[in-house]
Amino acid sequence: MAPELTIVAIPGIIVTISDTEDINSELFVKWLQHFIEYVKPSTEKKVLILLDGHTTHSKNLEAFILAESHGIVLLQLPGHTINRLQPLNVRFFKPMEFCFSQGLETFLRRNPDNIVSQYNMTGLLSDDYAKTVSISTIMNGFKSTGIWPVDRTVFSESDFIAANALLENDSEKANEDSEAENLRETTTEPKDDATEPPVHSDSTEQNKNCNTTDLNASIEEIDPLPQNKGYDERRKASQLAVIVSTTPYKDKLENKRKQRQKSTKKVKKILSFLLLLFLKHVTVNLPFENLPR
Repeated sequence: MAPELTIVAIPGIIVTISDTEDINSELFVKWLQHFIEYVKPSTEKKVLILLDGHTTHSKNLEAFILAESHGIVLLQLPGHTINRLQPLNVRFFKPMEFCFSQGLETFLRRNPDNIVSQYNMTGLLSDDYAKTVSISTIMNGFKSTGIWPVDRTVFSESDFIAANALLENDSEKANEDSEAENLRETTTEPKDDATEPPVHSDSTEQNKNCNTTDLNASIEEIDPLPQNKGYDERRKASQLAVIVSTTPYKDKLENKRKQRQKSTKKVKKILSFLLLLFLKHVTVNLPFENLPR
């Protein structure tokens, strides 16, 4: 952490760092505390925060306890939907990116001998943030996603075409597998090779090449829809829309943590016993003059 990182920062902003150069659970709790300080939510006047499925949000028990005690509802959006359901993605990030590009070009023109480093980012982002944030932008973000005012009609049938295609492929594949299994069960033993008529591969191949009557093909045959390879049990389960800051989600996560702590405590106890047993054995069998100094 260097003081240069906070140069030209917006008043009230907090600047933090992490070893991984990305957000982690500790930083999210720190951001949540900063949010509580300025927004001042309470159990009587609750506030909703929409989150993606990042583990710093979805597996952060400290954040859940802090949020619940201050009347904050943490709602995790369904997987692969933030491009349509998260107001920041829909209305805020695009103009923010445009303003940042302009600010970056202006900075490079004014400082031709310099490069953009991490010490310039706070100033650049502060200017762009001030230009982007407005009441209309925020309101349009929630309105465009149908979150507030609640509006299910913001999504048309065409928005679900990709998902429907994959579901249909799943159903077709299941039917094909079932038919193939039934066919294997009902087929009889093959006849001897001697009884089968000889196959003239050359003439058959020639007939295939000369056949030009079946040239008409549908778009689905020329450019088929992507096939779903089926469900893999090792694949991560789909991210569901769930309120992560309340029971039963929070209780389930808390029980898992207690089980891990219990297992860790048991392992430490076993290791301590083995170490004590080893030291006792060494003390009994090793002469005093041979002890390491």
